[in-house]
Amino acid sequence: MRTKNSRKTALKAAIITSAAALITGGMFAIEPQHTAHADTAVEITNAQALAGMTNGNYILTSDITLDTWTPLAFTGTLNGNGHTITTPAPLFSTMTGAQISRLALTPSPNFEYAITASLGAPTTFGLLAQSAQSSHISETYITGGTMSVTTTTGAQIGTLLGTASGGTTIKNTYTRASLTISQPTATTEPLTLSIGGLAGTLDGANIHNSYTAPAETTLATFTAQPTSANITLNLGGLAGKAQSSGYDIIINNFTGGNFSIDAPLATTKYIGTIFGSALGYDSDTLTHNSTYNQENHPYLGTSNYTPTTFTTQHAQYFQTPIIYTTDHAPSIWHNVNQTYMWDLARTWCKSTSSTDFLNLQMFEEFTIEISEVNNGTGVTAKLQQLSGTEFVDTDPAKTSFNYADTVRICLEITSDFLPYKNISGLKRVGDSGLTSGLVVADDKKSATFDFTVDGSTAGAFYGITENVQYKLKLQTDNPAEGTIRYGTAGGSISSEPYIMEYGKKEYTFYAAPTSNAYAFESWTWVGVTDNPTQNLPENRLINIKFGTTGEDSAVTYITMPTEIPTTIDADGAVVFTLQANFTANVCNLEISSSLNEEGFELYVGGVRVENIVDMSSFYNESIQVNKPIEIKVVMLEGYKFVRWEDNSGRDISKAIESGESATSMLIHLSASGDFSLGLVIEAEDKVALDLTWLWYVLGGIGGAGL
Repeated sequence: MRTKNSRKTALKAAIITSAAALITGGMFAIEPQHTAHADTAVEITNAQALAGMTNGNYILTSDITLDTWTPLAFTGTLNGNGHTITTPAPLFSTMTGAQISRLALTPSPNFEYAITASLGAPTTFGLLAQSAQSSHISETYITGGTMSVTTTTGAQIGTLLGTASGGTTIKNTYTRASLTISQPTATTEPLTLSIGGLAGTLDGANIHNSYTAPAETTLATFTAQPTSANITLNLGGLAGKAQSSGYDIIINNFTGGNFSIDAPLATTKYIGTIFGSALGYDSDTLTHNSTYNQENHPYLGTSNYTPTTFTTQHAQYFQTPIIYTTDHAPSIWHNVNQTYMWDLARTWCKSTSSTDFLNLQMFEEFTIEISEVNNGTGVTAKLQQLSGTEFVDTDPAKTSFNYADTVRICLEITSDFLPYKNISGLKRVGDSGLTSGLVVADDKKSATFDFTVDGSTAGAFYGITENVQYKLKLQTDNPAEGTIRYGTAGGSISSEPYIMEYGKKEYTFYAAPTSNAYAFESWTWVGVTDNPTQNLPENRLINIKFGTTGEDSAVTYITMPTEIPTTIDADGAVVFTLQANFTANVCNLEISSSLNEEGFELYVGGVRVENIVDMSSFYNESIQVNKPIEIKVVMLEGYKFVRWEDNSGRDISKAIESGESATSMLIHLSASGDFSLGLVIEAEDKVALDLTWLWYVLGGIGGAGL
């Protein structure tokens, strides 16, 4: 037969080992919902419906603010569904076998509640319930605020519950509220008050993964009349007084905040950061809890432990108390083999405030974003949300969703877009692998992913496609006459095709004659018979941005495969072939500058003229006879372009295209024979001196006239 201690040890070990194994392994168990009734939940939408709850299955469908309220005796199931009840009194008088989950409570403004010594009146207070027996409370919290409670008798007072007994479990629950308790009537009768951050007293109750942390620094304040005596106070971060049945577990919790006491004649004060007074616990049933407190109180105000034994057994399980302030970020983590036992995937999430407390996910909003592949070109992406029984499109600007919303990601390849063969997956930013659960249509042109929003599913997503690979092969009509170079300063290209990244990178190539006996003639698509130069510039330099449409004259846009002949290589890639053509029908072009300074940049045939040394003749190369070649000058700061001129004394207008003039900074020059082009520029300081001289001359003439 197993002894009581062995059963406790086994229970504690099972809880810790299971939690550590799940979290360390990257998996989190989803707890089943505790439902006492199998019938469909009754929707609660207002105060009247709330007041009618008894022994049934209920769900909140909206926030409710109660103006007045009489606490209910409750034995049913209430799913708060992420909604908030604002109340001026305890929601329930008693909870017996009740189930409460996903409920937010907030005290009414200027909250005040009185506990009296009247016959039969309860001497307990908690915003959720005055007492709870054999009940289960999970994923519930109380917002910040101060609850003022007066009492003329002994009492059990907690922010959440007055008393918890009979195996009641409080799990994944927290409170940010503060308590202000006062004893307004002087008395010398013996009074015992048990005041706790979560519950007044515990008697055989469990608390797992929960915390108390007031929005202000003080967790509980007690004030007694100056002449009142015989007062015994039990004050604790979790509970004022706690007694173990031997099988209940207080594990993995956090308490923070300070205590303020103004009771001059109080005879006994037990103050602990976990329990003020504790009986029946040992290292198997009270373990792995963390505390922060300014007054350096012990973990337990008093207990039936031998202090040395308690310290030895628990030193590794409690963090050293330090100052608790609202601008300090106390960690609620504890260390069990470096394992965090708070489920940050589905239950808890990091607070957005300046402190390091956790919030319950079901009361938060989460960001869901979906990126369109290639900026929306070819693959569309959108979000839908379940409304009733159908998914409907969301506002494209919407990115925030509530916990437990059902969302669908839709991906679709547009029918007229060829580079993407099919949708092959979905990835969430930050994940190492693809998201499982993507449903791809039979034609693989569309896919959907349905999921429930929580911390483990929120984030930014993008679709993965299996793409058609495209390559560009470049060649010349006669390698003896010219080559193709990659980039304006790159070397000759290889014979292997270039892999073209669709719609992103711009590629630059230029045709380079092998000598002045040859000149660049044209770019052509190999295999095109009707118009091999379609969409290709006539300059030696060509910029290619594959798959992009537009009107940018500096970039050549490669059209779709249906218009340009392609071949399929051994890798299954679609290959385009582009050819540079050269000619021996050439004449010589010489360009010189009127100013012996490099105050400009010059581009001939789209290629910048580099390494200018002799300004009297800095360009001397062959061009094709009677074919216009683009010549462009860009002035540097401090210099002014004047005009182009024929250094042979001829009229330049006869050598350039119509619509251009000698003062155009960009011209298209055609030459039937050798041509000497002059570039006339001036330094701007010279121009200013000339104008000054002219001003003096005109001023002198004007002065003489007067």
